[in-house]
Amino acid sequence: MMAGDTALEAVLRRDRLIVAAKSAGVAALAWAYLFVLAKAMASMEGPSGWGAFMGLMPMGRWGVLEYALAFSMWALMMIGMMIPSAVPMILLYARVARRTQAQDRP
Repeated sequence: MMAGDTALEAVLRRDRLIVAAKSAGVAALAWAYLFVLAKAMASMEGPSGWGAFMGLMPMGRWGVLEYALAFSMWALMMIGMMIPSAVPMILLYARVARRTQAQDRP
């Protein structure tokens, strides 16, 4: 810790650890939700649960709720799959930003 730094500034210097931990946490939560959703679909009546699931949401008769649920499932799946591959670029950006700030450049 440098002289005059607050505790918050000292913690924020560890941006790589913070970004990696938060990204891993977000991806883990998204995957956990998807596993719970898959288990719920598999436990429905019928062969492997898929027929029962499709019976609940027939194509052509979707309302706002069905679209919202499908979008939330898609968004969480994208988060769970894309965050791990985006972390290296996020860390690179944080490194560049930290170095330019240390050199007083925009």
